[in-house]
Amino acid sequence: MDSFLNDISQALTVKEKEVVNISNITAPHPPPQCNRIFCEIFSRRGHNPKQFFNFITRNWTRRFPVDTSTYDTDVYMVTFGCQGDLLRVLSKKPWHFQNQHLVLCLPSTLQNASLDSITIIRFWVQVFHLPLLSKYEHLAQIIGGLIGNFIDVHEDSLNEGWGPFLRIRVGVDVSKPLLRGQMVTFAWIKDDLWLDFRYERLPDFCYECGIKGHVFDKCHVYLEKIDEGKEPDLCYGPLLEGSPLPKSPYDRYRQDFSKQALGLL
Repeated sequence: MDSFLNDISQALTVKEKEVVNISNITAPHPPPQCNRIFCEIFSRRGHNPKQFFNFITRNWTRRFPVDTSTYDTDVYMVTFGCQGDLLRVLSKKPWHFQNQHLVLCLPSTLQNASLDSITIIRFWVQVFHLPLLSKYEHLAQIIGGLIGNFIDVHEDSLNEGWGPFLRIRVGVDVSKPLLRGQMVTFAWIKDDLWLDFRYERLPDFCYECGIKGHVFDKCHVYLEKIDEGKEPDLCYGPLLEGSPLPKSPYDRYRQDFSKQALGLL
């Protein structure tokens, strides 16, 4: 037994010759500004690369042309002519191609992770059924933390008269099921409340397991239940898709002013 433990101990010990000291290597200078992103199509479905290249050219070309090249399976590298064009694309996330998620990742010399591990996409999430007079920024941060990584809150939605929901910008892990809502407790309300979460610009997702990137009739969980003669639950559905944003008086004024300037009024 002792000899066995000694053998295991030796196997798990890092040999001295395997340890190399590279602390004397000078750190590289920061690379020049790189206006590139990795773009991964997060889906089990196939796609036509030529159609994807055309999609990028049509939707992402701004002041300068964009160049798209294949990097890996379902992963592409997109190069922009200037940083401003890149930032404009990033500001409009989430993007999707043929109703499939696009996961965007900025390359970095400090990033020690594979593209497969990058599954966070920014969504605007609408939170319904909040108590009256409870829309405030600190609460938005707490709820955003329940859904994913809180990023921001739509300032107009903090006003009670703006609309029936609070609008929060959240980083959501698309490799996990969508969170349909949350039961919460408020100190000044006797009963617990169920908050509904709805996601804006939500492409394909599974009504059976809640995972993004496939539909329920392609889901192995759904198909296994069918094979076993069970009735699938389909706990998810189109109610998770976000509602249209309310039109504020300022929006209507801006539209009327634009029409006036064009001589349409």
